[in-house]
Amino acid sequence: MKHTYNYLVVLLFVPCLAWSQDSSIGGAFGSDGRYSVSGPVEVNGTVVGLENRPLDDVRVELRDTDTGQVVSTTYTLPNGSFAFERIPPGPYTVTAVAGLKQTQERVMIGMGARLTVRMPIAKEPQGGDQATISVSQLKVPDDARDNFEKAQKAFRKGELEKAQKYNEKALRIFPEYGQALTLEGILSMDQGKKDEARELLEKAVNADSSYGLGFIALGSVYNLFHRFDDALRVLDRGLSLAPNMWQGFFESAKALLGKGDFKGALQETDRARQLVPDKFAPIHLVRADAFIGLNNFPAAITELKEYLGQDPEGEKAAVVRRALDQLSSEKAGQ
Repeated sequence: MKHTYNYLVVLLFVPCLAWSQDSSIGGAFGSDGRYSVSGPVEVNGTVVGLENRPLDDVRVELRDTDTGQVVSTTYTLPNGSFAFERIPPGPYTVTAVAGLKQTQERVMIGMGARLTVRMPIAKEPQGGDQATISVSQLKVPDDARDNFEKAQKAFRKGELEKAQKYNEKALRIFPEYGQALTLEGILSMDQGKKDEARELLEKAVNADSSYGLGFIALGSVYNLFHRFDDALRVLDRGLSLAPNMWQGFFESAKALLGKGDFKGALQETDRARQLVPDKFAPIHLVRADAFIGLNNFPAAITELKEYLGQDPEGEKAAVVRRALDQLSSEKAGQ
């Protein structure tokens, strides 16, 4: 089984934008002809907690009330705002999820909408020690913060060049901006610049030790270098600050897989799958590799088929098919 295992390892420890998969603002699925008169619109909103305090990193889901289909999913920005683009007018259900808290409202979207979603939460769901974060954020000038928020919004839309432009402006204004350093590291990771990403993210966690995403992104880079013990160390810190961030569990699963802890890797993928807002095909690669390590080839075959069912034309699909063919032939020869 050595060659099959190597196929999958190549896929797992390469840079990918797992960081934007759950927060990109996708277009609507479309609807029947009833809503075609007005055309698609942009929907903007804000999620607030107790005392109208904006809530950061809350998952917001827009579901067509008639069909039950999820039209789009995004996360709130630091100022609590969110946006959905190209939404056909009609009845929708807006769901905001923060940890175990969930709020659901029905809305009618017409020529555009401005929504306010209220949740019974006293603080941001993933911020860890909010007092520490507040002290750190007090150092950031307003113009640096404004540019970072523009960069973050562009990143979530998949507009990576635009995100980098705004983020670099934020860092020129305030070079020790932990959140902006984190985003810069993630962008470098996506461009295949592993060394640069590692340096940026190590600087980011030193600049802001209360920002969970920084530690989780750094854990992802350590995985690329096969520094699995270091990855697990920083991922544990990141998840203590951001316990609802599925990427942390996904990267922990990869690190455990690299260490040969196949059962532990499967447990971490189970945690990730409970939190990921949409289907994320690479999770099935981790699970397939873990099942191969446990000599459970039927389960590995199932996971590879699940991967291809979710991403049949992706850049990794051809390699997965070769691994699947080899697994299937070796299973038949047993």
